Amino acid sequence: MKTLLLTCLFFAVVAILLINGAIAQVLAVRAKPQLRYADWVYDPAIATPLLYPRPDDPNDPRAALGQPLIALDDERPLLLQFDDLASRGADFRAKILHCNGDWAPSSLTEVEYLSDYNDFPLYDFQTASGTKVAYQHFTFEVPRVKLSGNYLLLVYRGRNAADVVLTRRFMVFENRLNIGAKVSFSTNVQLRNTHQQVDLEIRYGSYPLLNPREDLRVVIRQNYRWDTALMGLKPFTVNEFDRLLEFRSFNGENAFPAGNEFRYFDIRRAQTRGFGVNTIERGGQQNTALLNFDAPQQGLAYVQQNDLDGQFAVENAETGRGATEADYWQVVFSLKTPEQPTPVYVVGEFNFFHLTDANRMIFNPTLGVYQATLPVKQGVYNYAYAVPGPNGAASTPPIEGSYSVAQNSYDILVYHRPPGARADRLVGYRVVK
Repeated sequence: MKTLLLTCLFFAVVAILLINGAIAQVLAVRAKPQLRYADWVYDPAIATPLLYPRPDDPNDPRAALGQPLIALDDERPLLLQFDDLASRGADFRAKILHCNGDWAPSSLTEVEYLSDYNDFPLYDFQTASGTKVAYQHFTFEVPRVKLSGNYLLLVYRGRNAADVVLTRRFMVFENRLNIGAKVSFSTNVQLRNTHQQVDLEIRYGSYPLLNPREDLRVVIRQNYRWDTALMGLKPFTVNEFDRLLEFRSFNGENAFPAGNEFRYFDIRRAQTRGFGVNTIERGGQQNTALLNFDAPQQGLAYVQQNDLDGQFAVENAETGRGATEADYWQVVFSLKTPEQPTPVYVVGEFNFFHLTDANRMIFNPTLGVYQATLPVKQGVYNYAYAVPGPNGAASTPPIEGSYSVAQNSYDILVYHRPPGARADRLVGYRVVK
C-alpha cells in the first residue's frame, strides 16, 4: 500500500510539472511579439534604427536621409545603424527575408536570393563617448542580394531567431522600364485646393509583358511612407504599338492629400537653444528640451518653408560625430488646442509614423494642451501632429491642414512577376519632387 501511494504521488508530481511546463511554454509563446513585415522596433532598448546606402563620408549627417533602396548593380551596400540603450554587450545577428510586392513573404528559398548563409553576426559596435545616456552603437553592412525586389532585414538577439529586436524594410531595383511622372493639382475640382495627383506613364520597350494591363503592380508613395501608399493602380490606356502604359485618373484614384510642410526642431547643440526649442533643462542624467507650444494649422494660410519631408538627421554639432557622441534627450511636445474627440499623436520618420501608446499625446486640462515626451537622439527632426485616418494610418490634415501647393516627394515602384517565376521583381523606380 505504501509503495502504491508513493507511486501515485510520483506520477501526480510529474503531471503537475508537465502541466506547469506546458503553461509556461504557452505563456512564453504568447509573450513573444508577432513578427511584422514592416519597419518596427520590438525592444524598447533599441533606438534610432537607420538604413541607407553607405556614404563616402561616414560622419556626414545628411547621408541618413537616403532611403533604404539601391539598384541591383550598385556597388555600395546598405548600411544599418542602431543603438542599444541597455549596453548589454548583446550578441546580435541578422537575417534577410525576401518578400513580394505586397510585403507578404515570398516562396523563394534563401539560396535563390543570397550567396551567403543567411545568418550574419553583428560584430561592429562602439560604446558612446561623452554622453549622459550610455549606449552601444552597432553598424552592419547589409550583404548583397541576387534578385531585385522587397526584403525584410531582421535583427535578433543571440542565436534565438524568435527574439527579434527590430525589422527594417529595404528594396533593390532594376531599371528595366522607363517611368515618366509629374505631380500636379488634382483634376478633381473638389480636391483641387487640398490634393496633389501623380500622373505617370511607363514605356516598357523590349521588356516582355504578356498582359500589359494586368502584369505590373504599381505603387506610389508620398514622402516614402508605406502606410499611405497608393497600390493597385491600373493603366488608363495601353498603347501596345508604342509599348506605352498611361496612368491617368479623373476620379482621384491617383490623388494624395497634399498635407503641409513639416514642423521641425534642432537639438544638435547642448549649450544653445536650437530652432523650435523653448527651454533646455540640463539634468544630471539626461537633458530635456521643451519645444515651443504649437497650434493647429488647419484653416490657416499656407506658409512655404523647406523641410526634410518628415525625415531626420542625427548630429552632434559640437563634436561632429553624431553616431557615438550624440546624446539622447527627452523632448516635450506641446500642442495647444481644445480636447479632441479622437486621439492625437506626434509622428515623423523617427517613429515610422506609427500610432502607438509611446507617441500618443495626453491632454493637460490645466494648460489646455496636448503633451507627449519622447526620447530622441541629438539632431534635426521633422514632425507633425496626427489622428488615426480611415485606414488606421496617421492622418495629419485634420490638425496640420492640407494645401495643394505643399512641397512633397513622391516615388514610384513598379513590380512584375516574370512568367514561371515564384516571386515579384522590382523592375522600375523613379523619384519625382
